[in-house]
Amino acid sequence: MTIQEQPVKVTNSNGNGLSGKKRRGTLKTTGSPQAKNNKWYAVLAVPGKDGRKHTAWKALDIDATGGKNRKKAQQATADLIAQYNSAQIYYSKPILFVDWLDVWLKHKKVSGLSDVTIQGYQSHINKVIAPYYRERGTVLQEMRRADVQRFYDAQSARGLKGKSIKNYAAVIYGALQYAYKEEIIPSNPAARADLPKVEKPAHNVYTLEQLNKLLDAAKDKTIFPAVFIAVHFGLRRSEIAGLEWSAIDLEAKTLTVCKTVSKFSKEVISNRTKTSSSLRTLPIADELIPTFRQILAKQAEQRLAAGPSYNTDGDWFCRHPNGNRFHPDYITRAFNNLLEQNGLPHITFHELRHTLASLLIETGSDLKRVSEIMEHADISTTADLYGHLSADAKRDTLGNFCRTLHAV
Repeated sequence: MTIQEQPVKVTNSNGNGLSGKKRRGTLKTTGSPQAKNNKWYAVLAVPGKDGRKHTAWKALDIDATGGKNRKKAQQATADLIAQYNSAQIYYSKPILFVDWLDVWLKHKKVSGLSDVTIQGYQSHINKVIAPYYRERGTVLQEMRRADVQRFYDAQSARGLKGKSIKNYAAVIYGALQYAYKEEIIPSNPAARADLPKVEKPAHNVYTLEQLNKLLDAAKDKTIFPAVFIAVHFGLRRSEIAGLEWSAIDLEAKTLTVCKTVSKFSKEVISNRTKTSSSLRTLPIADELIPTFRQILAKQAEQRLAAGPSYNTDGDWFCRHPNGNRFHPDYITRAFNNLLEQNGLPHITFHELRHTLASLLIETGSDLKRVSEIMEHADISTTADLYGHLSADAKRDTLGNFCRTLHAV
């Protein structure tokens, strides 16, 4: 049976709920259970904005084979009726869930979320969530736990990891929670769905010897500045792509992480890091100052050689010989090529970050110091979160690592 309209809560400035006109009495939702296709449904008569009652069929997720579970269906119907009446739920036109996702995303845009986060949500919706629910014509007001659970199960069936499904789940839950807060649905069905377990991934990391081989292999390559920063400071790819010379003070020997460049459906440059705690200033060990100056000098040479064709836009630390800044995808692609061309064990670019964290601990740094330097989620969950690391202590930690690395 096709439901023409779905329930929402409606109020107006007069508090009357129905088109600003006073009603003689409060209409109540009524109904009874009915079995259809071996499933129980609550068949409800729900008051509409026009002052009339409209029929709605609500699936109860209760087996009706052979007429069994009748009492259970009666109780579920009674609970649903009570929920409708206590919330003063009324009728409006149905909303497709894919359309509601657009409404929710617009709401998130004006709520202060970063462009990077919005692009991430948009990517999840466009690539996976919207195609799934559009194909099924899912109506927001009809959604139940099973509609959410089946989506999760479908993603697991096609081989997605728990972490990826969890990212999609955050979007679905958020959109449905917004619909609940707007009183379009009586509850959030995603709150009762079961997510797959997120297994902690096993990260590949390099030894000190392998890191030195990597640095030697990258030394004369365009990708070198990105590898150099990742190895010695553990910055994320987006943070390296957004790093500017203005954030590097060679006199004070500090590097400040304050901008990111991320890639989703389009590239996003943001003055906000992944989290507020990711905005951090790191010390530069004395041993690294000459390399920074060499990178700066080489860029000056390239600018002179390129002449007017050199791209002078921005103050980027990582640049191509023509002055163009590094795009995030280039960093990944060039890094993978570097490993392959030099016979180095395959790790992801992000695993250079895990490598630094592991080696800092191996060279005697405590977890608290490492967590403040790295802002690494896996380590911060086990670190002592109380107190803050002094600038001198951070300098000693990174300095010890750099001296150990370059002594190999």
